[in-house]
Amino acid sequence: MEHGVHKFFTGMEESFSKITRPTWLGGGGGAGGGSGPSRQAPMPPPVVHTKQTRPTPTPSGEDDATMRHHCAALERLVEMGLSPQAAKVAVRHLDSWLVSEDGRSEMAVAEAEATNVGEPILHVHDQVRLEGLVKNKGTNGMIGTLEAYGADSHRWKVRLTDDQVFWIKPKLLRPLKMQRMPLPLPDPSPPEHTTGEDEQAGSESGGAAVIFLGVDGGGHASSSGSNASTRLELDGQIHEIRYGPGQDFESPQDFFAPCRRALREPCETLLQVLEELGGLEGLPLDPTGTLFVALPFCGSSQELPILANFLSTRCLGKRGVAKISILASDVQDWSELGGYWRQKEKYVKRWYERMDLKFCQLDLQGIRHPASSLTFAFHPECTVHRDVWRRILYNVITASTGLCVVGTFNDEEMKVVVGVCQELGRRVQCQRNPYYAVPKPGGTTPPFLNYLILVR
Repeated sequence: MEHGVHKFFTGMEESFSKITRPTWLGGGGGAGGGSGPSRQAPMPPPVVHTKQTRPTPTPSGEDDATMRHHCAALERLVEMGLSPQAAKVAVRHLDSWLVSEDGRSEMAVAEAEATNVGEPILHVHDQVRLEGLVKNKGTNGMIGTLEAYGADSHRWKVRLTDDQVFWIKPKLLRPLKMQRMPLPLPDPSPPEHTTGEDEQAGSESGGAAVIFLGVDGGGHASSSGSNASTRLELDGQIHEIRYGPGQDFESPQDFFAPCRRALREPCETLLQVLEELGGLEGLPLDPTGTLFVALPFCGSSQELPILANFLSTRCLGKRGVAKISILASDVQDWSELGGYWRQKEKYVKRWYERMDLKFCQLDLQGIRHPASSLTFAFHPECTVHRDVWRRILYNVITASTGLCVVGTFNDEEMKVVVGVCQELGRRVQCQRNPYYAVPKPGGTTPPFLNYLILVR
């Protein structure tokens, strides 16, 4: 009997040694990671316990879903003509790229560019509000959860709280909480160091900030010693960014992405037209000579350095303006979304002594904007969520005690803005941005600040 029991357990060990570990456990060999016990030196029989042994672990739902996605990716690559061996290598490299610095940087830039042209950033499991639907108007304002994305139709599968399911275009979905990958900071370890002689030459030419940040060359303070610098590619050109006293930024932590040409040049043209039309004349000031400026639904406010420089050179010290106070707001806190709000506040404080900037969250759908003498309301997305944006525009325009400057992408947005102004009995002056009088190369659609609308 004893010999029979020993033989039984020895056979079990040999059987267990031949079982292949499932891949979700991290191996493809035997249960012990080797080839099992040696036949010449068999393991002693295990001790039999009266307690029930713990069951073998099974893969969780998350592990199972990950494995299915992994297999689906392999099958897709094989369908494209790769061998299974080559497909495994391709998937492995993709996994590495996704977690690499270059991968995160490229994905963050793609999301930032999409946001700049008004595209929402959405993810599976995001909660969204439906807005602007025409065929199913009764669902507008309802809350749902994103369950899947259809790459062919470019629509999201949305399950509402009442369990209705729809496939909806992204432009009709507003995320309740925006999540976006933060843009990377430049490498804090500079490739080279500048000398005092280099700094003097840079100061005479206006410095790198003049090239892409719109800072007046006279604003640079002289400095001595060496300052760190790094390089940035923008619009196909390499720009040098300097850190240190009197340079573009005090440190890499103060850096924020410069304004791209596709937005910078239309904005500069719009501001020039604004001045030529006399838009800066007669703006009301408070008793201390402060000009209050508003930047509603500003997002990341890429054009902030251009606006700050324009206000400094065209308003400060002129027309009785002794100080400028800027309030920039958005329904989302862009300081957590790669918008560099805190860095831009510090930038204005550092370069403009008589100007202050504050970013804050404001849901202008439900509250009126604080009073302002000059408002720059760029890119209201009022053709998609019309009811919401009509309320937002109402709360912005009625808060303007002087001039409200609205810039839109297209004529449909322009018509919505003009309609709201007419309902409010405001005087409206509208014209197309002359920047687009000359055809532009591809990549400028939709055109930034295509229409200029002056509301008084």
